[in-house]
Amino acid sequence: MSDVEEDSDFNISKNECADKDDMLYNQNVTEGIEDEIDDLEYPSSEEQLSSYDSNDEKVLRTNPSSSVIIGVHDQIFHGIYIYFAACKEGFMRGCRKLIGLDGCHLRSKYGGQLLTAVAIDVNDCIYPVAFAVVEKENTFSWRWFITHLDEDVGIHNDGD
Repeated sequence: MSDVEEDSDFNISKNECADKDDMLYNQNVTEGIEDEIDDLEYPSSEEQLSSYDSNDEKVLRTNPSSSVIIGVHDQIFHGIYIYFAACKEGFMRGCRKLIGLDGCHLRSKYGGQLLTAVAIDVNDCIYPVAFAVVEKENTFSWRWFITHLDEDVGIHNDGD
């Protein structure tokens, strides 16, 4: 208190100072990241499509019995579906036989939607089953995702 007189009307606690410093730091970091994102150079569509082929081979080499399905029509990306064999085994051995579905927006130059299938494991935690990235969330995309999921998981609702 040597720099500030004790009878001053200007009283700020250490916690308030720390909070304001954090807010300023976070604001500066966020502004820097946004500038960097704007400056990123995205690969061309052709470069991205050619990389899908090598990536699905890597997944299948490192995760045999997995499914990687890439939907491309006339050199236009429509979606990618990924189902890891390890996730299937974990789902079959330790999860409730109920799958939840959800989708969310992807924020990037290309946009799109992330579709997910999750289950609940024995510890009541969310367990990933499969996921897909599609160009937009619509009936066709969901049907495409669920059809591949049904083929991989092999669980059918027989009404029992």
